[in-house]
Amino acid sequence: MSRILVGLTARPKAGKGSFCKIIQDLLEEEGYNLPPYKNSFFNFSAPLREALERAGIPVNRDNMQRLAQEWETGKEGALTQEIKNRVDKAFDSGGGHDLVIVDGVRWFTDEDMVRNYCCDVNIIVYIKANPEVRYERMRLQAENAGDDIKTWAQFLEEDDAKNEKFIPIIGQNAGYTIENNATEERFRSWVKHFYRSRIAIHF
Repeated sequence: MSRILVGLTARPKAGKGSFCKIIQDLLEEEGYNLPPYKNSFFNFSAPLREALERAGIPVNRDNMQRLAQEWETGKEGALTQEIKNRVDKAFDSGGGHDLVIVDGVRWFTDEDMVRNYCCDVNIIVYIKANPEVRYERMRLQAENAGDDIKTWAQFLEEDDAKNEKFIPIIGQNAGYTIENNATEERFRSWVKHFYRSRIAIHF
């Protein structure tokens, strides 16, 4: 059986979380949610949220971006290493067939980790969506504190942060690209095509 590592790169609210949910639904429909199959999904923002919560600092996009920059530049890819440690544990936990998806590839160290990880299949997926579409999703979903009242100018400023600048560059070299500007049904059909052509064939 194959070990598969998928890295998702996308601007905020392009659809990374929805991608993971659709893949999980497809896996469960086909019976790959139980041993010996191990399906793990990791978000690069999780260690940031955990660190902010431990420090009693509000969990919002601005604070997560600042912390990510500190870890990436001041601690030489510490965030990438933390996610790699979690991927290692997922693959090492057993099971004849493993799929791990890491959500939030933003830095070149993240890209290198996914591309060079020792497994059978390594692929980066680039999800694209227009800024106007992503802004409306952010306000409606309000995942982080203050998202529902954020102005268009604030959104564009965050979208231009150092954390997000490398995403289009990484995306240019992605193994698979999906646009998510239309309906949920259309997006689901693209994710399903990716699943059939890039994941299920290895099962």
